[in-house]
Amino acid sequence: MKRIKTVALFLALTIVLGGCWGAVEINQLLIVMGMGVDKADHGGYRLTLEAARAHVLADNGAGYDNGNNKAYVNLHEVGNSVSEAMSQLTLMASRKLYTQQCELLVIGEELAKEDIIPVLEYILRSEEGRMTMPLVIARGTAAELYDETTYLEPMPAIHIAEIAEKQKRVSDLPITSIFDFLQALLDDTRECTAPLLETRMDQYGEPKAYFTGTAIFRDGQWIDEFTLSESRGLLTIRNGIQGGRITLSGLGGIIDLLVRNCETYIVPKYEKGLFSVEIHISESFTILNADTVHSVHEPENIRKIEELAREHELRQMTDAVTKAQILGTDVFGFGEVLRARYPKAFHAIQGQWPEFFRNLPVSYHIQVSVTSTGASLQPVTLRKEDRQQ
Repeated sequence: MKRIKTVALFLALTIVLGGCWGAVEINQLLIVMGMGVDKADHGGYRLTLEAARAHVLADNGAGYDNGNNKAYVNLHEVGNSVSEAMSQLTLMASRKLYTQQCELLVIGEELAKEDIIPVLEYILRSEEGRMTMPLVIARGTAAELYDETTYLEPMPAIHIAEIAEKQKRVSDLPITSIFDFLQALLDDTRECTAPLLETRMDQYGEPKAYFTGTAIFRDGQWIDEFTLSESRGLLTIRNGIQGGRITLSGLGGIIDLLVRNCETYIVPKYEKGLFSVEIHISESFTILNADTVHSVHEPENIRKIEELAREHELRQMTDAVTKAQILGTDVFGFGEVLRARYPKAFHAIQGQWPEFFRNLPVSYHIQVSVTSTGASLQPVTLRKEDRQQ
């Protein structure tokens, strides 16, 4: 909400300070906050733009006004290209479309499985295109995601952009910007990924958006996906873990660990004409919850928890690497690291990297430490059993 008002104020100040020549009044603008692109039923593209209704936000700062009108409107148009659909919307709208504040690009499942490069080509060439906004793939259609019910934000585009930003902190899966995707697309060894989002009915029967995994691309085409567990393994290898938690089964119960620090670096190897990589990880945790029948304060039990955490992290990474190698899609950047360290040797096999990647030896070196057991020395479950004896 604050963001919408800030945008409106910024635009108003820009118009005033810039003079009147060629100025556009704020009430003549339609501020686009989200863009979605689907494959049209009969070919071409179906474009969805989610635009803020500034007068509703200005009335009371909520998602609805007193007449129960939404703070946003979703506009739809079909065209043979994204540019044509945008042009049609521009002609149909009574206000000038302003897309420089767009926070999100959503691409529908059917289009993603066909080819998303034409959409990115349009964004790249657009004068108002924002390369830093998140790119997400909708399981289903992009239009459906923009119809989700939001409770704390005035419109779905802002809600989805906010939970995408939050994913960077909770570290369940990698968030990809348009710039990140294009950068990987232009690299001749690395493949692209993008987070998967879908709508599900919540406890009130309202559609809500949830991240469910990571789409794996080859040459701009969605070919497979990582589960949430595999997605975290991918993020760990990419050195993208900033926080979050993991849940372990052990010591007669469930243990939740809070990630304090996680650092990953990849060591390239080239010996006797063979490439390989070593993944080195150093990770520390705090015990967040211990619903067990054993004290987590005992050094022996701490070591058991550390071993469980190490196995958990190893399983997530090996699952992700195994799937990627079966597909022949290097989404980790192993090829980049090897090429940087051994340019001459890598040049000889660069055009065949997908096949070499399938059989690339990968080893893991994981150091895990539990640095804090929290404020309590014994789990409540153990205290309860002591009272019963």
